[in-house]
Amino acid sequence: AACALWAVAMLLHGAAPSVPALIASRLMHGVGAAFCSPVASSLIADAFAPEQRGLAYSIYASGLYVGTALAILASSASAFAGRAAVPGLQLGWRASAWVAGAVSALAAAALILTVP
Repeated sequence: AACALWAVAMLLHGAAPSVPALIASRLMHGVGAAFCSPVASSLIADAFAPEQRGLAYSIYASGLYVGTALAILASSASAFAGRAAVPGLQLGWRASAWVAGAVSALAAAALILTVP
């Protein structure tokens, strides 16, 4: 549910029509992100034996950096692809929020369907 909240917040962030709506979506985004780490830690502790948890936590923690790098690449690629398809198209920062929101929604759906 936390990942789904995060995804919805990112989609709202990209669609925010005003500064107050943008601030509200960022607050919602922060709440979703704050719930992710405790839940992930609990799932890792339940799913892995004590001698495997260090590696599992390390892989989870590396997701922040790998995800950030992939998000930059994906949002840049989507902006360039949009400009190539429609000359003069300026997607701006909203495109990166929509890409992140769409990818996060897929991840949330996968988690909801596979994690008990």
